[in-house]
Amino acid sequence: MSRVRKLRKKKQKEESALEDKLTQLLSFMTEMKAGQVEMKTEMKAGQVEMKAGQAEMKSEMKEINKP
Repeated sequence: MSRVRKLRKKKQKEESALEDKLTQLLSFMTEMKAGQVEMKTEMKAGQVEMKAGQAEMKSEMKEINKP
C-alpha cells in the first residue's frame, strides 16, 4: 500500500513540476509575442516619422529653389 502511495506522490510531483515548466514556457512565449508586437509598432512609428521628415525636407527644398 505505502509503495503505491509513494509512487502516486512521486508521479503527482513530476506532473506538478511539468505543469509549472509549461506555465513558465507559455508565459515566456507570451512575453516574446508582446515584444514582437511592440517592436513592430515602434518600427511603424519610425517609418511614419521618416516619411514625415522626407516630406518636410521636400517642402523646404521647394522653398529654397523657388525663383
